[in-house]
Amino acid sequence: MFIGATIVVCLVTLTIVLFPRRTERAASPSATALYLNRVAELDAELARGDLTQAEHSDLKDELGASVLPDIEREQQSAAQNPQPVSGVPTAWLVLIALALPVGGAATYLATGEPDADWLAESASVLQLDPGTDRSTIRKFEEALERRTRAMPDDHESWYLLAHARLKLDEFARSAAAFASVNALTGPDPRVDVYWLQTRFLAADGVIDETSQAIAERLLAQSPNDAVVLEVLALAAFRDGEFAQSARYLQRALAGDLLPSRRAALNAGLAETRARMGDVAPRIDVEVSLAETPPAGSSLFVLARRPGERMPLAVVRVPAEPGTTSVRLDDAAVMNPAAPLSSAGAVEVVVRVSRSGMAAASEDDWRWQSEPIPIDSETARELAVTLSPPSV
Repeated sequence: MFIGATIVVCLVTLTIVLFPRRTERAASPSATALYLNRVAELDAELARGDLTQAEHSDLKDELGASVLPDIEREQQSAAQNPQPVSGVPTAWLVLIALALPVGGAATYLATGEPDADWLAESASVLQLDPGTDRSTIRKFEEALERRTRAMPDDHESWYLLAHARLKLDEFARSAAAFASVNALTGPDPRVDVYWLQTRFLAADGVIDETSQAIAERLLAQSPNDAVVLEVLALAAFRDGEFAQSARYLQRALAGDLLPSRRAALNAGLAETRARMGDVAPRIDVEVSLAETPPAGSSLFVLARRPGERMPLAVVRVPAEPGTTSVRLDDAAVMNPAAPLSSAGAVEVVVRVSRSGMAAASEDDWRWQSEPIPIDSETARELAVTLSPPSV
């Protein structure tokens, strides 16, 4: 838009300046005007990205060499047939008339934002599909790279650049861009969650100190963040720490998830438990609901020492009609330093909470077992049917 306006201003200015001097030669455009028009076109092509800087310079040099003789002839003719309206030669008037708009264009291209109009649409990169829109994503990435080089403090452009690189599977470069956003804005969960994922992918599944700090910061704000917990579960699985991986997945399943996401996490948990094997002690609880629970209810299954309120192990899942199977073992303990085998005896509590809160309420559906002795070989199965509290 700016380039086009500049060209128009140049042409209008040339017309005003040259018209009084060209009344006897108005049959054809001057070589100078044609030269300047073509230079403006080359500048516009450079701004659009149709030409590289090297191509632009070469074409401009070739153009100058080809029209220079014509310009010199025009100047000689003007000297032999002067029609002055002032004491300033025509060539100087042309240069003066063009100095402001052409100089402004040069300054804009050097220090301004030639991609501004196009970058106004750059947020659409967040919705593009890397499978079908890869070339468009690449163009956005290149424009955003130019912008961040020119404006290194523009955190929004860094954020969009990071997403463009993520969609292009450039994980290390994406993580670096998210790091730049963090440096400019400080910790932000919306940035941290992507920063953690890209660092994890770039490191082939390794969680280093920086990634661990990002994960802990996110979990401090949202303890059941499924994305963060899945990243940690994958890292633990990779290291052969299957019980720890299962604990992370159990926590992730406690959150509100889409059915497809829950199914994927359950599949991961099943695979992790298969790698663990049937370790003891364990208590398998099969829970059936006598009625359909209120929407949004949660099912809690926990084991605690008799007479205590703080659970040793707990599993939380959505309360759904039908039968739900839950395993309480060392993968479900809240503190790995206090395994189920250290309890001596536990009581199992099963309840449906309408509020979804861990704290018990009077309207909970509830069942509680007698104390169950626990040792390193305990393997128990319980069948529980829950009903709403009687009115």
